[in-house]
Amino acid sequence: MGAKQRLEVELEDVDGPEGVGLPPADAAVARSRRLTRVQVRVLAAAGAVVLALVGAQLVLDARGRARIADLAGLPAVVTDLSSPPRVVAGELDEPLPGWEYQVLRPEQDGLPSVVRRTGDDAITLDGVRDGDVVWSVPLRTVDPPADGWNPYPPQCTVTPGDETTATCLVGDGGERWADQHEDVPQTSAVVLVVALADGRVVHEHVLEPNLSRTLGEAGDRIVLAEREGGGDASPVVVTAHDPATWDVLWRTRVPTGARPAGYSTQVFTETVPDLVAVDAGQGATLLAAVDGSVLRAADGVAVSGWVMDRAQEDVVALALSAQPADGQRRVQETELWTADGMTVFPGDVLGVHLDDGSLGDVVLTTDGTDLRAWDRDGTARWTAEGVTGWSVMVVDGRVLVDDDTTLHAVDGRTGRALWEHTARTDMSIVATDGRVVVVQEGLGAQDEVPLTAVGLTDGHEVWRTTVDDVSWVSVADGRLVGQRDDGTPVPLG
Repeated sequence: MGAKQRLEVELEDVDGPEGVGLPPADAAVARSRRLTRVQVRVLAAAGAVVLALVGAQLVLDARGRARIADLAGLPAVVTDLSSPPRVVAGELDEPLPGWEYQVLRPEQDGLPSVVRRTGDDAITLDGVRDGDVVWSVPLRTVDPPADGWNPYPPQCTVTPGDETTATCLVGDGGERWADQHEDVPQTSAVVLVVALADGRVVHEHVLEPNLSRTLGEAGDRIVLAEREGGGDASPVVVTAHDPATWDVLWRTRVPTGARPAGYSTQVFTETVPDLVAVDAGQGATLLAAVDGSVLRAADGVAVSGWVMDRAQEDVVALALSAQPADGQRRVQETELWTADGMTVFPGDVLGVHLDDGSLGDVVLTTDGTDLRAWDRDGTARWTAEGVTGWSVMVVDGRVLVDDDTTLHAVDGRTGRALWEHTARTDMSIVATDGRVVVVQEGLGAQDEVPLTAVGLTDGHEVWRTTVDDVSWVSVADGRLVGQRDDGTPVPLG
C-alpha cells in the first residue's frame, strides 16, 4: 500500500497544478508561469488558424499572379500599370502599331517579328529582331497625294497553314474625295508570299487590275473579294485559294446593289475560320468558308460586324448587329453566327475590347437602357438594369462597360452592379493589367490625354495623370503607346 501511495502522489504531481509540495510563495509563482491544457489547446488552435490563413493567402496570391500572367499577350493588356506612364525620351527602339503599323506576328520560334509599316515614302514589310530591322520588302512606293488622292494600303496576313511566310495583296488603286467620292482603279495588282526568316519573295501571283479588292484568311485558305466590273453596282466575286498552291478551291458571285452617291465602292469583308462576311452595298452576305455556299443573303439592311472570340480559345463567332437602311438608329436584333448556325439576340451586340475567358462563351448586348448577358445558344444569364455603354472588357469575372462619361463594373455571374467611376468628360477604356483598368478622358484632345487608373476590385482611383503632346493612347505589343495627330507613335514608359 505504501508504494502505491507514493505512486499516486507522483502522478498527482505530474498531472496536477505545478508547485504542489512547495512553499506557498514559490507555488504561486510556479502556477503563474504554467499554461493549463485549455490554454495550450487554444494557442495551438489559434496558431493553426494563422497558418491556414497565411497558407490561403499564399495560394490566393499565387493564383492572382497566375491569372495576371495568363493575361500577358492579350489585346489591351499591359504588364504593370501601378504607376502613371510618362513619355520616354528618344525614338521607339522597335516598330509598334499605330496608324501606320500592323504587327502580323511577334518575335518567336527563332523568327523575327513581322510588321507592315508605312514610312515617309514607301510601305514595307519588315522583319524586326531585337529592335533592329533585319530585312525589308517594299510593298509599294507611296506617291505624294495629288488632288486629295489616298492609296489603298497593302493587306498582309500570316499565311494559313504556314507560319513561316506572310501573304500580302499589293496594288496601286486608291480613292479621293472632292464634292463626291471617286475611286482610282488599279493598274497593277499582285499577291506576294514572303519568307519571314529572311524576307525572300518565295511566290508571286499576278492578278488582273481591279477597282476594289480585299484579302483575308478563313481557316486554312486565303480569300480574295473583288468587284467584277468597274461600276459601284457591279457584283462581287469571292474566291478561296489554297495558300500553298494558289489553286482555286471555290468561287462565289455575290449580287450587290448600288451604294448611295458619294460612298466608297470598296468591298468590306470580315473573315473567321468558318465564315466569310461580305458587305458591298446591300448589307452582309455570309458564306461558308469550307465551300463558299451562301448562308445569309444580303437583305438591304446595313450591317456592322465584330469578330468575337475568347482568350486562349479557337472558337470564334461573327456577330452582326443590324441597323436600318434609312440610317435611323433604333434597337435591332443581333445575329450570332458560328460554324453550327445562327442564333438571334435582342438588342445590339457590344464590341468586346478584351475577354480573358473567365465568363465562358458570354454574349453581351444592350437595348440602349440595360446590359444583358447570354449564353451562345440564346439562354439568358442576367440583366443589369440601367447599365449600358459602347465597349466592354471581361476581366476576372467582371464586366467593365464604358458609356460617354461612366465606367460601370458588373459582376459577370449575376449582373449585380459592383462600382462606377465617373469621368470629368467623355471617356474610353484603354488598358488593364488585371489589377487596375486605365481609361482615357477627354477624347479628341489635340495635345494632351488625361488618363485615370481605377482599381478593378472596388473602382477606387489609383492614379491620375496627363500625357502631353499626344492625342490618343493605345496598347501595342504589351505597352502603352501615345499617338500624335499625324499618327507618329510616342513611346510611354
